[in-house]
Amino acid sequence: MRKNPLRELLNRFMWDPSMDIADLEIHYLSRGSPAGYGIIRGEEIKDLGDMFIITDSLMIPYRRVLRVYYRDELVYPQE
Repeated sequence: MRKNPLRELLNRFMWDPSMDIADLEIHYLSRGSPAGYGIIRGEEIKDLGDMFIITDSLMIPYRRVLRVYYRDELVYPQE
């Protein structure tokens, strides 16, 4: 099975002690939001499934992630 580069990146932020997941901000496509996208902070992530980012109240498919910022720097997608 092919690895998901976004999941791999998020796993790195979750488990690398040199990185602070609290400084992570994830923008995702949200049809219910007036802006068209929602934002979650890294500390909201409870688990990284095969297909979803899991929080207490949401399951966000990786395919809906638009951007990931770490300390206000864009880290996904890489340009």
